[in-house]
Amino acid sequence: MTLPEGLPAQLTDNYAAILPRAVDWGDMDAANHVNNTVYIQWAETARIGYWQLGNLPIRQDMGPVVARITAKYIFPVQFPDTIWMGTRFLQMKGDMFFLESLMVSERYQKAACIVETCGVMFDYVNQKKADSIPNMEEIFRQVDSQYLGQAAGKEF
Repeated sequence: MTLPEGLPAQLTDNYAAILPRAVDWGDMDAANHVNNTVYIQWAETARIGYWQLGNLPIRQDMGPVVARITAKYIFPVQFPDTIWMGTRFLQMKGDMFFLESLMVSERYQKAACIVETCGVMFDYVNQKKADSIPNMEEIFRQVDSQYLGQAAGKEF
């Protein structure tokens, strides 16, 4: 997959593993723009795609969970459009990892939303927080370096 020409440098210069998502009619609400909760769902898709490029585990017994999420809504998006989503690593704080996803409207060439996620690893068998993955920060930095300004390379 190749990126379309003209995506804002804010996305291509700062985010990795960029992937598209068509805006569906059903993504909109009564105010005739994409519902705020949809951006959170899109950010999850972007985050998991990024995660998988680092070959990080998502298994029945252990995987990443969201501890906190914040969204900054910048520009209202409407159908029809395509959203281009990129993700980047921000930092580690103990066992918590912080990732940021930017969503850009292809139609308007503008940032629509920035979502910051604080996540931890979770042990589903014992129903408790798990230790972070060894070398997790290094893995995130490697994904950022390898996929900066690049398409994720596969569909998620």
